[in-house]
Amino acid sequence: MAGIRQIAVIGGGYVGQGLAIQFAHGGYQVSIYNRARKSSSLAMERIRFYLDLFEENDLYMEQEVRETLSRIHPTIDFEEAASGADFVMESVSENLPLKQEIFERLDALCPPHAILASDTSSLRLSEIGRNARRKDKLIVAHHYTPTPLRPVVEVVRGAETSEETFRATKILLESVGKDVVLVKETLGHIGVRISTAIRREAIYMLERGIATPEDIDKVVYGFGVLPVFAGMDASGLDVFLNIHGYLQGDLDNRDTPSPLLKEKVEKGELGMKSGQGFFRWGGDSAKNALDKRIKTLILRMKEREIFQEPGI
Repeated sequence: MAGIRQIAVIGGGYVGQGLAIQFAHGGYQVSIYNRARKSSSLAMERIRFYLDLFEENDLYMEQEVRETLSRIHPTIDFEEAASGADFVMESVSENLPLKQEIFERLDALCPPHAILASDTSSLRLSEIGRNARRKDKLIVAHHYTPTPLRPVVEVVRGAETSEETFRATKILLESVGKDVVLVKETLGHIGVRISTAIRREAIYMLERGIATPEDIDKVVYGFGVLPVFAGMDASGLDVFLNIHGYLQGDLDNRDTPSPLLKEKVEKGELGMKSGQGFFRWGGDSAKNALDKRIKTLILRMKEREIFQEPGI
């Protein structure tokens, strides 16, 4: 994309590693920052592992792997990573004071034109960038992991984020194959709010002895959601305790059906059967949607064995 050539990834953990691969594979020069030499070396080892895995599974060609790796530059020097960046992706842990400190440092060190983006899964941009001066160049670009394999990115504009910053971010993400969804600023964006609601109920059922973690995971995977308990174990239960702590109280907790749902039913907007629901269904749109769903389920049946073992 014109104007953005150098990207800095701040935080070389699992998310940061995927971000580095994503942008480097898209043709951008990427600096990936870790605080310690050991963690920096480990990040590069994991990046090489993922690239080899992608090549083995015919996602990347051998030349693509070599070129991608050549564009990724590890560093333990924060100023080195920030000072030449046109676009920054912050991907450290969901710790508000830590993110605020990083954005203050980036604000001071990055070139004036640089866009500062956070990959936060649940925090508000207005809080993360509270002490930064370039509020017109702050934005959220929340990816889902594993980052190179997940197409959707939730983009959140702050109250002062400029249209230019949003357009540049959207074009950049689309240039590396992402589907950009614009979300109004709210705790948890879209995906984390929905997944937190699912996890909350799954944990409640486990507490009541309704089913085992293995059986709950099988059921939610069966209707199209990745396993709940195995997913939490993989990411760390401390992470989810933190997310649930500040997000759960912001979720819908009404004990009666949604007024919007009631209104639609009263108006006869029943979905495909009436031609109008949350979407308008006309012509072959309903048939095509159902056909697509069947094809998706066929693909999921082919990969079903992946989730047959307990805890997977």
